[in-house]
Amino acid sequence: MWTVRLLADEGMVAPQVAPRLASLAATEQNVEVRAQLACSAKRLPADQALPVARNLLKRDKDATDKRLPLLYLVGYRSPLRDQS
Repeated sequence: MWTVRLLADEGMVAPQVAPRLASLAATEQNVEVRAQLACSAKRLPADQALPVARNLLKRDKDATDKRLPLLYLVGYRSPLRDQS
């Protein structure tokens, strides 16, 4: 969780790290790490954030959670708003 947070704090990750975050979003089992991925996606540029958000949204693991779907939506929308 903290690794994801620290990587994204600068507002961009290295080109080789972005696909690894997207892959993590598709496979991570820990709810706190998935939540951090959603929050961190908000800080990244769209080309790095959207694959992370897309992979989180593809999963049905958090569909019944009261907070994570909203975090996913916020993480997904913010880069689009920043690009316009």
